[in-house]
Amino acid sequence: MSVARPCLFCAPAPMTRPSCASRGPGRQTPRITHDKNDPALPQKTSNTIETLDCMQASEASNNFQRAIQAMFHTLKQAMQIVKWRQLSIATERCSLCNFPVNLRLSGNEIGVRCPRCRASAITQSLVETLQACVANLAQKDTYELSSSGPLVAYLKSHSRSLTLSEYFDDVSPGSVSISGIPCEDVQQLTFRDASFDLCTCTEVFEHVADDLKGFSEICRVLRPGGFFVFTVPLSSSDVTTERTAFRDGKRINILPVEYHRDRWRGPCVFCFRNYGNDILERVVASGFRKAEFFLPQRKLFGFARRVIVAEKSR
Repeated sequence: MSVARPCLFCAPAPMTRPSCASRGPGRQTPRITHDKNDPALPQKTSNTIETLDCMQASEASNNFQRAIQAMFHTLKQAMQIVKWRQLSIATERCSLCNFPVNLRLSGNEIGVRCPRCRASAITQSLVETLQACVANLAQKDTYELSSSGPLVAYLKSHSRSLTLSEYFDDVSPGSVSISGIPCEDVQQLTFRDASFDLCTCTEVFEHVADDLKGFSEICRVLRPGGFFVFTVPLSSSDVTTERTAFRDGKRINILPVEYHRDRWRGPCVFCFRNYGNDILERVVASGFRKAEFFLPQRKLFGFARRVIVAEKSR
């Protein structure tokens, strides 16, 4: 028997061009003052003004079309997971974009969404944890084990630098996929020691064959005092359940096969284990100074997720 999780509803919305107001201090176009009566300067004619007006009108029209496309893109994806009898709204702010409400589109953590940035309960839980546990995020060099979605957008705008990657079965680690996305295997990262101040990921390590090696690699590429903040599906058990074993180099399934879904490979990502509370011990055994659970204050319709926060020794 195989089990597939619902779609993660994480495809990025169409990009929109930032306005001039979003360029930030120090990036504004220089303002030059002329004497309009200076004969050495070309004078604006009515044709020039009409041309500028047409260009501005065209740009406004294009921005409006992009906004409409983004809205329909979001609605289309929402329709894929919405269950009308479970549809609900809560006045609880999104931790990513501060939008004042959250929606429950269906009765699971993937169905809890921010209407503006589309962040799920999992992503909102992780970002609230970052805000509470990691000081001076704007001064951090961050590595995120994915390449798109609301979390990536948040980290891009709040970190000093952001490195992204995905794992592809048919691409060598350290290489770039045909879609232009860097490939990394968390069991053998190609980064130098002490490359990052912060590493993040959501729902990754249950799919890693040797998770202890993966935790050790994350610890290696973190700088002293760096943080690893991540989520995995957690059971109420104290002990992690291994679903497979390796004998003579071959994988043997101890429990019925379980698959999860991601946006690149669909519903065929193999699940090696179901983590229990002892994941903290596994993380510390891999080289971290300490690891603990953080439970966000947001309720998120009862789907707020415990987040693991691990710190490397200074």
